[in-house]
Amino acid sequence: MLLLDLRIEGVQVKEGMRIKWRAETGIVENMPALVKEFKAERKLNPLRLCILGAPAVGKTTVAQQLAKHFRIHHLKIKDVIDDGIDALEKSVSLLKSPDEDEAKEDEDEEAMAQAQEDSDLLNVIKENREQSSNNRIDDEHVHELLRRKLKSKPCQNQGFILDGYPKRVEQAKELFAKSGDGDEEEEEEKDGLSYEKALMPEYLIVLDASDEFLKERVMNLSESVVGVHNSQDNFMRRLRVFREDNLDDATVVNYFDEMEVHPHRFDVSVDKSFNHHDIADKMASLIGKPRNYGPTKDELEESRRREKEEQTRRDDEERLERERKDVEEAADRIRRQNEWVSGQAERSTSSAGRPTAHRQAGGARDDGGAVDAHEELPDAARHAHADAGAHRVLQGPTRGPHRLPGGVPVPSQPASGLTCPIECLLLGWPALCRA
Repeated sequence: MLLLDLRIEGVQVKEGMRIKWRAETGIVENMPALVKEFKAERKLNPLRLCILGAPAVGKTTVAQQLAKHFRIHHLKIKDVIDDGIDALEKSVSLLKSPDEDEAKEDEDEEAMAQAQEDSDLLNVIKENREQSSNNRIDDEHVHELLRRKLKSKPCQNQGFILDGYPKRVEQAKELFAKSGDGDEEEEEEKDGLSYEKALMPEYLIVLDASDEFLKERVMNLSESVVGVHNSQDNFMRRLRVFREDNLDDATVVNYFDEMEVHPHRFDVSVDKSFNHHDIADKMASLIGKPRNYGPTKDELEESRRREKEEQTRRDDEERLERERKDVEEAADRIRRQNEWVSGQAERSTSSAGRPTAHRQAGGARDDGGAVDAHEELPDAARHAHADAGAHRVLQGPTRGPHRLPGGVPVPSQPASGLTCPIECLLLGWPALCRA
């Protein structure tokens, strides 16, 4: 047994063993099948959504929230056209760059063929735009660019949400129709209509609103938001065309319904939430958790950075609020102290004509040198007052400034016979100081 040769030729494995090959030509040529199997096993299925509704009903607002929540691509038809033309121009640039050697030319043969096809499409689109009065292109060219976007790896691996398109049944049939160059397993047929399953939305969201509601919403928009697209004449024209396209039974919504993509309708006029958060939350709850990959390392770092900035902002706001309250409380204390001092001064002035019993300090009366401004007090009270450091003998015709704990200054007292009222007040002995 130790001398048994376990080496087996590849031919013997292929021909002698009963093995069902799934990738006989190698991993590179079978990469699409491997990716499909990988996503199926880990339930990383792309999420395909479509949102429809009248002009200015709020389609883009809801679509942005859903795209962010589910981490899918938000497809607006204007952006798709602009990005598609840019991609065509980039591909065509390969035809203009000189080849360095024949080897490179052989390796890029497929890319060059694609570039030639893109060049023909780009020329047709430019010619179509020149012939159009409003700089638009025909639906067939729009659908070609949109299908390329929907079939791209980001949209097929993660998902997408179509914003306001298609608008008519003819557009829907042409956009989702079977092309013949895809996987037969991804093509299905309903009621005699064939379509590509990889492009057909799974969920359809329809936003409803009355004409009066939409007119009032557009009128209340700011000038920066209105622009040319939502001017009065342009908006009324778009709204009229939308209503005309949705009068009969042959509507886009009915087309999706026949394809078993049943609509989820929401009345925007009764939704009072900010930016239609309630509608987005209801759709998110209906669909469930995101199906594709979680955030990347960079996205996690960005999320932590934003959380840290938000926490710092909240801490700064709380600190400023505490400082503001401290300043207000300090100002309020000073105000009350000044009111108390002023009241004591007024009472001292009103009683200045009455005889007072003062004890001279050093044999002098208060019309001369040093004066003790307190009346004769009981010995116990006087000694307690002196021991606390609140009783002071002030020299000259004016009193020096008092200071509260913490160094807060108090306005100087007039030479009216009033002594240390603040200290007595703070110590709780206002009755022991009298003018």
